[in-house]
Amino acid sequence: MDKKIKTIHDVFKLGSRAVINNQDYQLEEIMIWGTAEIIYTILRFIAKNGKNIVCSVDIETNEIMLLSSEQSTLYHENLNMHKERLVKTDSAGILNYKANSHRTENKVAIEKIIKQRNVKWVTSIVSLNDEDYKITWFSFLCNKEGDSLLVCVSEEEMQRGLSTQSLYCDVELSVDLPEYDLKYRGNIVRIEKCDAEYLLYIHPYPIEIMQSTQCKKILYLRIFAIHFQ
Repeated sequence: MDKKIKTIHDVFKLGSRAVINNQDYQLEEIMIWGTAEIIYTILRFIAKNGKNIVCSVDIETNEIMLLSSEQSTLYHENLNMHKERLVKTDSAGILNYKANSHRTENKVAIEKIIKQRNVKWVTSIVSLNDEDYKITWFSFLCNKEGDSLLVCVSEEEMQRGLSTQSLYCDVELSVDLPEYDLKYRGNIVRIEKCDAEYLLYIHPYPIEIMQSTQCKKILYLRIFAIHFQ
């Protein structure tokens, strides 16, 4: 029997309500890191009074956990890495990336994330033209400015078939979870060599844009309440 398929925006919808410590919050930002073997999710909620809460979340149970000092630093570093990617999402300006695109910093952040105790063990791949490729790491961000997905693959995987693909071809990120397959579709808009690896910049597929902007028709997020200090 085939497993159920969910997109990232099926699981986490911007604007979804959550009650934390008896106060209403809305989901403002989704950040997901991963490798071929782990996934780590961070959500940022905002209250009507402007108060923000940033926490890690179990993508299967929705249980939330406070961030450690190191995790908080990693969150802000990764957020900065994506900012240039999200400056312009509605024009050709999306291709205007800076040459120093924080590639090394991103890799270091991923290496630190792998060591966190609250990661989920999964299997992640990227698919193109019915071919599956192993991921070195990936980093996803979604907020009101748009979506941003960076996928890093090894030179071996790149030469196995990715290097022959043209820009704007369809690509699909797939994460194998116990209850369902988590997917995200997009188009490769830039391929950048980084030492012995390649970084793929992926722009959201039209259906992903539609889902990420449907903030008014949303389900209530079930969040296990915890006490924040």
